[in-house]
Amino acid sequence: MGVALNYTTGGKRITCIVKDGNITNATETQYQGGEMVVPHGALASAVKKGDIVNLSTDTANTAEATGGDPVITPVTGAGVAFGIVMTNPKWVVYPSSSQTTWASMLSKKYYRICEVWVACHMIIEAICPEASSNAITPGNSLIWDNSADGFVYGRDALSLANSAVFDSSGDDTGANGFLTEPIALHYAATDDLYVAAAIGLVPIRTQA
Repeated sequence: MGVALNYTTGGKRITCIVKDGNITNATETQYQGGEMVVPHGALASAVKKGDIVNLSTDTANTAEATGGDPVITPVTGAGVAFGIVMTNPKWVVYPSSSQTTWASMLSKKYYRICEVWVACHMIIEAICPEASSNAITPGNSLIWDNSADGFVYGRDALSLANSAVFDSSGDDTGANGFLTEPIALHYAATDDLYVAAAIGLVPIRTQA
């Protein structure tokens, strides 16, 4: 007997760019039923519907370069994950040759997109006004700096702890506090860059 399950009633479904890794492309033109079809290249780390995924921490993933969409990548090993892929990824632009440099692939739109379900309360636009030795990387938590009037780096990556203790530089003191802190979805290294930030993110725990 089948069971109808109701799911994704909470959280957010957001469009994400898929970082599938290097693309090894078929160079010959292929035909099917007399019609030309797109050749199917090999993807180093292909993402599919139903996969548990994490944020890509590549420094090319600025809000400007991605058009505001977060970049996701497959989860490997034990840790915590960002969300679940809800739709089959679709190509934006299919490359005509092999690709190995993500920044180039991003600028030329040689990637796939999909919808990802994320267990969070909301996603906001956050201004990051300070350039410092602590660049903001996707997955970092953010803290509000009253003097700078904007969000700055909080802690490295996602973790399972929920402490809210920071040292005087805003560095992680050993217990990441992402459960109570906004999580950056883009990279930012210079003044006045915007990132998207997930508020109230509840990650998915993974194991090897």
